[in-house]
Amino acid sequence: MAVWRRRSARSDPIIVFHATKLSRCRFLGCHRIQARPRPDARAYRSAQNHGLSRPVEEHRSVTRLGVGRRCERVWSIHGASSGRLGYNVEVDEIGVPDLVWQRAMRNGAAGARWLAELPGVVASLAQRWELDLGGAFIGGTAGYVVAATDATGRACVLKVAMPLDMDEHDAFARSVRAHELAGGRGCAELLAYDESAPAMLLERLGPNLADLGLTVPEILEAITTTLRSFWRPVTLDVGLRSGPDQARWLARYISSTWEQLGQPCDRSVIDQALEFCDRRIDRFDPSNAVLVHGDAHGWNTLDAGGGAYKFVDVEGLCSEREHDLSVAMREYNEPFIKGDTPHLVRERAEMLAESCSVDPQAVWEWGFIERVSTGLANVRDFDNDDGATFLEVARRCL
Repeated sequence: MAVWRRRSARSDPIIVFHATKLSRCRFLGCHRIQARPRPDARAYRSAQNHGLSRPVEEHRSVTRLGVGRRCERVWSIHGASSGRLGYNVEVDEIGVPDLVWQRAMRNGAAGARWLAELPGVVASLAQRWELDLGGAFIGGTAGYVVAATDATGRACVLKVAMPLDMDEHDAFARSVRAHELAGGRGCAELLAYDESAPAMLLERLGPNLADLGLTVPEILEAITTTLRSFWRPVTLDVGLRSGPDQARWLARYISSTWEQLGQPCDRSVIDQALEFCDRRIDRFDPSNAVLVHGDAHGWNTLDAGGGAYKFVDVEGLCSEREHDLSVAMREYNEPFIKGDTPHLVRERAEMLAESCSVDPQAVWEWGFIERVSTGLANVRDFDNDDGATFLEVARRCL
């Protein structure tokens, strides 16, 4: 049960609204909930994947909230002195996708504050960049993404990130830098950005690989082909996080999240992931470093026309090529669960490595790290997700 608690800037009495799932709100007025079951997040990988998919459906049923039921969680939003907080767009009007809403609300005051400020941020950016906004896109979790058309009639996409801490603020800056380095080659072209929002305006692409109905082998082939066009040599002074730095961050995240979640998998899985993190740190060779996407999966790989594809949601790392194949390793787990898991996972590592002329053992190790960190993230952040499946595949591979 989620609860929204509002206190106005005028020190009005606190009003508490209760809901099984709070999904849209108007301050000082039509606070609303959505009468729908919780979504399954299996098509929206990890807390970091923010790819575009399709506009949010419009057939949502909403109802006014009642007052006086038992509450389990309370978030406070301060400064609400008018029905729209001085904004021109309301939360229910901009169509925040379920999983974006869910992740924000799972992150307490920071996430609730981001939701409260989002309508004003969107309205301000639309005015400044002269955008005519369309429907929001589903398919991501860590930001609000909406179709737009600029003053020249060009189709584009407005993406407002959800930075819940300083590390995610830094991640936005790295993403901007990566887009600048790529220059639209292998990824969506960056048209404008605002670090204070933080937000990006990007070229609009077509459907992602999943929506195109491709098979898993076809998806993996498209990803590796697009990666080969995206990769370019970079040096450690380029302003991106290095592969070793990312491995250290992932090691800390895996250890702390496993403990916070009450140890949802065997300790041996965690120990193996940490050992692989140490190994990738030790074996990093700066002379072989390239610009790495960091989250190259099928939902982040979109049709660019003419048989080509481009990536969205570039994280931006200075790392080895094998690092970028780790995400293709961790995804599409159903065949692994149904068959000989260790053999099939190894087989994929070898196939991906061969297609990009890299080391299959490094692909295997990075893939194991990503599989464990993603499984923990999904268990933590989403309802009815298959985060446990990621962890089970990792366990079977020991």
